[in-house]
Amino acid sequence: PRPAGQAQVSLRIPLEVCTDTGLPSCQLLVRAIHNVLWPLEAWGRGWTCHWVEHDDAWGYCDFDRLRIELAPDLLTDRMDILIPTVAHELTHYRLGPEVPHGKSFNALESKLAFRLGVVYKQSATGKTAPTKGGSKHE
Repeated sequence: PRPAGQAQVSLRIPLEVCTDTGLPSCQLLVRAIHNVLWPLEAWGRGWTCHWVEHDDAWGYCDFDRLRIELAPDLLTDRMDILIPTVAHELTHYRLGPEVPHGKSFNALESKLAFRLGVVYKQSATGKTAPTKGGSKHE
């Protein structure tokens, strides 16, 4: 069942390959998803997106450097969690560093993910989000 007032959107992901990395542009990918979620709002001034390998996370929102980092493995090994991971990092971006993982964070993340066509399975402790290596660092 669809939550009241929530519509799923058609998502076109730009996967044009950058010549310097051989990977699609992380910036274009995340900004395209941002534009679907918030079509009337400009991308945050100074924010960038990069493919960065982390041992314990698929993505990371770095508020000090104004950047969203995504693991390049998402493109090769884990396309199934690419959109949920971007939704997760955009939730951090949207709520800011002062809002930790918790009820309000999870509620917004679930709404964003649903709009992108992702429905989270619920567990007794809340939503189940993909983690890398069993870590909770996100």
